[in-house]
Amino acid sequence: MHHSKSRNNTLLVLIARYETSEETLAELELQSSREDRVYDKGEHAFSFVLIVPSSSAPFERCVHGRIFHTLEAVVQGEGRMGSNIEASVPIYLVANPAPVGETSDLNIRAEGFNERLGPYSIAIVARNLTVGGLLHFDARLAALPSRTQIVSVSTIIVAHYTINSNQRLSQPPQFATKATKLFVLDANNPPIPQTQVPTKIPPASTTRRDRKPEEPLTTVEPGESYQVMHLVRLPNDDTIRPSTPQGTKTPIDTRHELVLEIVFKNINEDHEAGKAAVLRTVHPITLSSCACMVPSLLVPAYTVDDTPPPLSKSPLTTTFWDIKCTDKCMCTVSMEDLVKEFRAAEERERTTHSQRALQASSRGVTTVVSWDDLNGDKFDYEPIGRA
Repeated sequence: MHHSKSRNNTLLVLIARYETSEETLAELELQSSREDRVYDKGEHAFSFVLIVPSSSAPFERCVHGRIFHTLEAVVQGEGRMGSNIEASVPIYLVANPAPVGETSDLNIRAEGFNERLGPYSIAIVARNLTVGGLLHFDARLAALPSRTQIVSVSTIIVAHYTINSNQRLSQPPQFATKATKLFVLDANNPPIPQTQVPTKIPPASTTRRDRKPEEPLTTVEPGESYQVMHLVRLPNDDTIRPSTPQGTKTPIDTRHELVLEIVFKNINEDHEAGKAAVLRTVHPITLSSCACMVPSLLVPAYTVDDTPPPLSKSPLTTTFWDIKCTDKCMCTVSMEDLVKEFRAAEERERTTHSQRALQASSRGVTTVVSWDDLNGDKFDYEPIGRA
């Protein structure tokens, strides 16, 4: 009798205590007749299919806890003195929120009018919205009503965590928020021309601060327009974690919002700059795992003479701590290759006029707040809501 199990292990970091739990997600039992239980000397392979429920918690490793999985095989009564033969290997479960075999694209369009900035439009596009992927931002102020200083343009990705206890079901969930700044464009860090693509984009934490923060990025005259486009790479899975798909049963639930901020100052008739204000747009997004690449989501083609893969000769000593990004992970793709793929997708979209690419997401919240509400240069984010 042969058993195969897919097991989920959870380590939660709650306030002032740790919590661990274990759960069997799926189990398969292969029955053998008495005649089939006599095997020749050597290695033997047993084919099986183990269906893991789609609601299973995916792999997770964040500051609030870890979720990892192991595949266990048990041969009952075939060991020494009738004992069981057992072996286990860690597996990497990833949840893909997109349809089967597809990737998660993003196409956000936000348009509006503000008394201090006039009409504005914001476009955020991603060909495959994953951890370690690319995001393209395009913000345009069509006609400013007065002389205006554009102080900075920045983008933040906000993660909202909901942590539930598996042992104390009556305990209310805990909530946590983490804001990661993706980029800052200001006088110290001006936009890079679209014709120049750097091999590596530095994170926002390395931006220069050697000038006074009051110095504007640019000054726009009345009636003139202002447009800024920026291509940014999302951090790897050590910095941000993927979103949790709806319907997932997990003690660590993650939701994301994308925030774009334009800090500006209106200049009065006395040529004096007023207080800084912020045009802020907030959009809920679903961020896929860095493992959700096209090569990873497609099954290899079958051939007539298909043979099973050879048995591994290496001992099963790998632990979940050793699971890292593979060659089919977005984090390992170079910036140059990502940009080439992005440009190629743009060209295909331009020639085919794909109807799917023209579908825009209108969800989001746009507000104009005083710079004083943000405590100066510190980003103090509070959820505005999900539209």
